[in-house]
Amino acid sequence: MIVELSDDGPPKLLEADRLDQLHAVCTGEVSAARFDDLCQPGPDPEHVWIDVGSLRDRGLAYVDDPTYPERFDAMIAYAQRKGWLDADGKRVRAHIER
Repeated sequence: MIVELSDDGPPKLLEADRLDQLHAVCTGEVSAARFDDLCQPGPDPEHVWIDVGSLRDRGLAYVDDPTYPERFDAMIAYAQRKGWLDADGKRVRAHIER
């Protein structure tokens, strides 16, 4: 899953069915990027916070695969084991590629 950030529109979900590389891409300056309920500025300049519920809902809207919810939950469980979720477990930290 890739979240595309830009200064000309809200974050967009790309490759929703690819659950092995959650990250964000930014085509310009991260400081100028627009954010919404899916994606917020992260704990440092190299990461963003992605809302797990919004990400799941948006992914389900694009992926027609009955195993998707289970695979998505496995991705989030992996992120939790790595310490990439916030204290509430509602947001996952994702690195930004430029």
